[in-house]
Amino acid sequence: MAGGGIRQVIPYGTGRVPMGDEDEKEPAPTAEPAATGAAGPEGGESVCWLERVCPECGRLADTAPPVRCTRCGTLLTG
Repeated sequence: MAGGGIRQVIPYGTGRVPMGDEDEKEPAPTAEPAATGAAGPEGGESVCWLERVCPECGRLADTAPPVRCTRCGTLLTG
């Protein structure tokens, strides 16, 4: 280690970096702007599942309303 100094090392997983490395780091690369153009088809989940959330207990229903909550029995109307 250059300079023979003592470093304090924080345990892994704490989200901190070792002390004394600030001046040794290179600047972070800048991100390129996103390419513009026609977007391809996207898959995945529905945009909003709020109608499936039980207002009483917060459980997410397996099917679209109208349906009863399987945890507390509240009628979800959507």
